[in-house]
Amino acid sequence: MKDGGVDVVQFPADKNETDLELAIQHALTLNPQEVIILAALGGRLDQTLGNIALISDLRSLTLRYAQGGDLDIRLDDGIEEIFFCRDTCKITGTPSDLVSAHPVAGQ
Repeated sequence: MKDGGVDVVQFPADKNETDLELAIQHALTLNPQEVIILAALGGRLDQTLGNIALISDLRSLTLRYAQGGDLDIRLDDGIEEIFFCRDTCKITGTPSDLVSAHPVAGQ
């Protein structure tokens, strides 16, 4: 369905996936090189942790990897960014920026 020239994909309210999980799955069908998720940090810790878990789950990203491409997927609230460095990654910023790196088992 189109709404004001924008494609709108609707799902039933009663579903097993979160809205963000469905949005990521749909975004991956568009074969992007980058997915930046806004407004997914802060507010509720349980939802923030769930959102971080979603982008850490390689199974949800296998479509992109199966096509032989790299995918930069991150959560960004304008102040902080969260992403997973799988093989290599580039971090840009200024000398005063704070960067934290944490190993994750199995990644």
